[in-house]
Amino acid sequence: MDLFIPANAPENLYVRLEIDNIFYHLGQPDEVKMDGTQTRQEISLEDTSYDGHLVSILPEVSKGDKEIIITGRAIDRATGETLVDAPLNLIISVNGFERKFNINTDETGSLCG
Repeated sequence: MDLFIPANAPENLYVRLEIDNIFYHLGQPDEVKMDGTQTRQEISLEDTSYDGHLVSILPEVSKGDKEIIITGRAIDRATGETLVDAPLNLIISVNGFERKFNINTDETGSLCG
């Protein structure tokens, strides 16, 4: 889900998600309806001088029996140059579950993990 944030939004804000109802077998005779849930997350908007670029993920599909190699790099927004030792946030999302990793590019400006 993309969330568009106005350019004049404050640096620190909250994102709130509210689900009114959760259904099991919607429209069927054994339909079950539960009250929904809500959550909110504080976020900080920060412009960085660089972007993280994904180069590849190999293999593209895994059932957990193979090592997954993610490669990328950090690119300076102004010059387009690859940055050495740049901190990046790698977020992996699978079936609604997320894991966040704080990583850095290596001495060549590449990420391989």
